[in-house]
Amino acid sequence: MGKKQKIIYVDDINLDKIMVRDMLKNYYDVFIVDSFKNLFNAIHYIWPDLILLGIKTPGIDELLSFKEGCYAEIPFVMLTYETVDCASKPFSGNFLLETIENEIREHSHKARAA
Repeated sequence: MGKKQKIIYVDDINLDKIMVRDMLKNYYDVFIVDSFKNLFNAIHYIWPDLILLGIKTPGIDELLSFKEGCYAEIPFVMLTYETVDCASKPFSGNFLLETIENEIREHSHKARAA
């Protein structure tokens, strides 16, 4: 088996952090941080293949700065309890895995085309 892809999960809800880590740990190397400040620090050490964001995590307003510059090349998926254009909590493990795989694959195709 090849090297696992890396995911950083940003959320301040402990139960969600445990649930997501347990769903993904057999498929990805999952790194959990509890704030955007810690996310920016973690990116420099980990450089993930994808970032999962709890949409109500404090500091979400920093998302705009995240999407600019060198961070723009990292795909991300937002997780929420509300029904919007992102993965809604609670979600099944299969749904989350499929969403992550599709986002990484789509991002890889865009990167190769550029």
